[in-house]
Parts: sequence; C-alpha cells; structure tokens
Amino acid sequence: MEAGNEAAAAILVQTIFLKDGHLQGLLGEQATKSPAAAAEFLKPFYRAALAMVKAKAEGTT
Repeated sequence: MEAGNEAAAAILVQTIFLKDGHLQGLLGEQATKSPAAAAEFLKPFYRAALAMVKAKAEGTT
C-alpha cells in the first residue's frame, strides 16, 4: 500500500503544479539552476501530499 500512497502523492503534486502557473514558474526557476534544486523545491509539497494521502488511507481525515 505504501507504493500506492507514494504514487497518489506524486500525482496530487503534479496536478497542483499543472493547475498553478505561479508554482510552475517557481519550479522552472529552480530547474534552471539544477535538477537537484528542482527536486529539493518539490520535497515539501510531496511530503505534505503524502501525509494527506496516508491520513486519508488510514481514515483519519
């Protein structure tokens, strides 16, 4: 189930970034620095999404 939670979190973050032009711009700025900088920028969003997905899966909404 953990892999499913991780995939769901990644899809959620991707969807958020696809819908928000400002976040896309911020991510683009980081990506021009390096792929590692872009990954570091995404980490807090992914962690938050993963926490939400796990909470939902456990039924603690």
